[in-house]
Amino acid sequence: LRQEISGVSSSYSFHGKDETLKLYAVSSGNGSIEYASSDEGVVVAAPKTGRITVMGPGIATIKVTASETLNYLKEEKNIDVVVEPEQVSELSVKNNSSNAVSVQWNKVPGASGYEVYKYHDLYEEYILVDTVPANQTDYKFNQLSSGTKYKFKVRAFTDTARGKLYGASAKCTASTKTANAKTTNDKTDDSA
Repeated sequence: LRQEISGVSSSYSFHGKDETLKLYAVSSGNGSIEYASSDEGVVVAAPKTGRITVMGPGIATIKVTASETLNYLKEEKNIDVVVEPEQVSELSVKNNSSNAVSVQWNKVPGASGYEVYKYHDLYEEYILVDTVPANQTDYKFNQLSSGTKYKFKVRAFTDTARGKLYGASAKCTASTKTANAKTTNDKTDDSA
């Protein structure tokens, strides 16, 4: 006979590392339960207790195994675990002039790169300006108008076999300089 494994979802999602989860799988045939991760760089699974610890962004599979018993065959169930990169932090203006603004942010562990956006008033949305590699944590927006306020946002991504995983965005606003103007720098974080 086949056992059924229950008490666990078929997938779990996390938003950054330092998160944990305790799985409580049970078997209809009373087979002992063990857990194993397909990628311990993403999540570690304690084999006997079902404690899942997030290590970094990516996608992994937790294999839940119910051992064979006198009346039941061994059974396995796979659980997909998705860990998004952390939110970009400390997005701020590094430098500005009358026609350019440079922004900077803190490196996100495990990120493959960053997408950099500028708000477009006509479309009333952020438009992707560039994608930069993981080792670049600043960006210069050129060809801007003098004395004008701009909005920017940056989000980290991690490449996986199933495509990109995105972290939450960070936003800031900045004004280009005019002859007597000062820099405006407002930071906000949001999950857009």
